[in-house]
Amino acid sequence: MRDSASDLQVAEMSIDPASPEKAAPRGTAPALTEAGRVALDEAAALARKAAAPATLRAYRSDWAHHAAWCERMAFAPVPAEPAVIGAYLASLTDKAPTTIRRRLAALAKMYRVNDLPWNAAHRDIRGPLVGLVRERGRPVAKAAPLTLDFPTP
Repeated sequence: MRDSASDLQVAEMSIDPASPEKAAPRGTAPALTEAGRVALDEAAALARKAAAPATLRAYRSDWAHHAAWCERMAFAPVPAEPAVIGAYLASLTDKAPTTIRRRLAALAKMYRVNDLPWNAAHRDIRGPLVGLVRERGRPVAKAAPLTLDFPTP
């Protein structure tokens, strides 16, 4: 069993609690090495490739649509209350369910990228989304099953 003094010491350290002499106190960072800078640059480059250009174009368009809707309704687009997001979703009655979900995904991405709180499961977001898709959604058209004719030996 650990005593509370050693737990406190470990909690205040940010690197390798097994060897406190190597650890920097929390809130301070060691100087960034060239290898560290390269690693961060490589991670940033991969992050920029995480979404396809077409997806990013669609997200930009979706965000612009949301911002324009908020302006017309006199709502602040960021950070929008969950009820505002729900009202926006409810305004998309002429859109396909996939478009509505993509627009919600675009908003979620913008919130996450900017470290803003986001909860798509909030009742004020989820309720209008489910209701809209249920009431006005178009059923998914099922494709005919694929049948293959194989020659018999």
